[in-house]
Amino acid sequence: MEKGVTEYILFLCVIIAGAIIIGAVVVHMVDFYSSVDPKKEYNVRDPTRQEALRFICSDQTDKNQYNESYTCINFANDFRSNALNEGYRCGYVTIEFPEARHAIVCFNTSDKSLIFIEPQNDEIVTLSIEQQYLGMLVLRFSIIW
Repeated sequence: MEKGVTEYILFLCVIIAGAIIIGAVVVHMVDFYSSVDPKKEYNVRDPTRQEALRFICSDQTDKNQYNESYTCINFANDFRSNALNEGYRCGYVTIEFPEARHAIVCFNTSDKSLIFIEPQNDEIVTLSIEQQYLGMLVLRFSIIW
C-alpha cells in the first residue's frame, strides 16, 4: 500500500474512534440525566473519605446483574445517580484499553484523595495509565464530573 493511502486509512480510523467515544459520552449523559430527580434541589459536595466508604457500603448498585442490557455503563450511571441523590459529587470514569473500554466511578474526597470504585463489586481500585486493570493495559482514562 502506498504511504499516502496508509496515512489516510489511519486518519479515518482516528476519526471513527473519536466519533465512537463522543457517542458513548452522549449516551452516558442522557442515561445519567434521565435518572436524576428534576424536582430535587441538588447541593452536591465532595465527600470525606469516611463518607465515601459509608456510601459505597450502603449503595445497592452492586446487587444488579450484569447482562446484555445492563452493562458497566449502567452500573456507573446508577452508582453516580445514587451518590448525587445523597448529595455527593461522583465522577464517571471511562477507561480505554487497546481493544475495549470500561466504565467505573470515582470520588475526589475532601480530606484524602481521589478514589476509584468498581461499581459492579464496590471494590476500591488503583487506576493508572500504562498499568494493568482487569488484565488489560490502561491506555488512558477520563473523568466526567
